[in-house]
Amino acid sequence: MIVDAKSQLPISLTVTKGSESDASQLKPLVDSATSFHPDINIEKLPADKAYDALEIYRYLIDDKSIEPFIPLKSYKNPIAVRDLHLSTDGKWLCPAGNVLVYWGFDKSRNRFKFRCPAALGKCSCLLFNSCSLSSYGRTFYLSPANDYRIIGFTDRNSSEWKSRTASFRKLILI
Repeated sequence: MIVDAKSQLPISLTVTKGSESDASQLKPLVDSATSFHPDINIEKLPADKAYDALEIYRYLIDDKSIEPFIPLKSYKNPIAVRDLHLSTDGKWLCPAGNVLVYWGFDKSRNRFKFRCPAALGKCSCLLFNSCSLSSYGRTFYLSPANDYRIIGFTDRNSSEWKSRTASFRKLILI
């Protein structure tokens, strides 16, 4: 079901057997909502972990121009992207295992910027001097175009992500 969070009314609904996955219903739900309610512009769509799949991100972003706000499913092993690792709770870790500091999104280059936490006085790191020759510390960049699902368009640890998922005012997918 897709519900308009403002009015609390459903705008798309499908009923399936309990054995069917939630993720299999996203495309029919969104297609139905956009065709039967063309006056509603769906720009961002929060959903629960059941919808965490790359094909869902590709469909929403590439086909519908909708930004998904979907928490990652938990993982036993961290996911690696170049020198970075994603912890099981969705935080980006440097090669030494420290939580990186989110330093904003560069729209002109379509990428997130993260900085070394040791350079910012957030932690001690034995690898600091070998990791970067600058007192600014090592900088890491991630582009959503490389992997919509893992990287996303809004950093999952940013205040924007937290505020949008906590008090989203447009649509809720349940």
